Amino acid sequence: MPASIAVCFTAAAILVAGLFALKKYIDYPRLPSYVQGPPSPSWVAGHAIDLWQNQEQAGDLEFAWFKKYGATFKIKGTFGEDILMTSDAKALQYILHTCTYKFEKAQEMLISVLASTGAGILGVNGTTHQRHRKVLSPAFSETQLRGYVPLFQRVGKTLTRQIRNAVDSECGAKTLNMHAWFGRASLDTSANRRYVFQVCRDSGTLGHLRDKSPFSETSGDAYLTSRKL
Repeated sequence: MPASIAVCFTAAAILVAGLFALKKYIDYPRLPSYVQGPPSPSWVAGHAIDLWQNQEQAGDLEFAWFKKYGATFKIKGTFGEDILMTSDAKALQYILHTCTYKFEKAQEMLISVLASTGAGILGVNGTTHQRHRKVLSPAFSETQLRGYVPLFQRVGKTLTRQIRNAVDSECGAKTLNMHAWFGRASLDTSANRRYVFQVCRDSGTLGHLRDKSPFSETSGDAYLTSRKL
């Protein structure tokens, strides 16, 4: 047997043995059996491949599962991990407000956020998150938020007008890239409020989707670069 084939067989055997060891000894918390959910297509990948690649629009699978299994169900993560999915209002209030720090962010999410934005409030858990939240809370008090209303109204009206113009110019087109439109609006809002900088020169427009200001180009380049790190 050639040496290269022997090496491949050895590597495959080690990989299979490692997966069996993981399956036997890994100790993920298990959800109760009465919580239903779709069957897992793979113990290794779970539903990850289906969610990332096998749906035409984001949310197609989740909406279908919610319709079939109800407001709360479970799916499988990598290596057989149970993941709870819920749209129940009381459950979400308990998780996100009442007992926030009992439900920590998943490690996969933390790795992605840390790579994108660094160790900010979105990429930390526990006491570190509490410290960040304490520092940021004054900026989001009721008094401060009142000052944002005129800006939100201005950007909202501009966005509405430009979407209507886009529909009219396309002779009643039924499909619009809302992700891009809301991205322009969000960038204009945050830049204007935080940096007193307007993305578009004309205060009555968010700019065409293909138009890029130096600020938007810099923001996009920074995000793409962080994703490659």
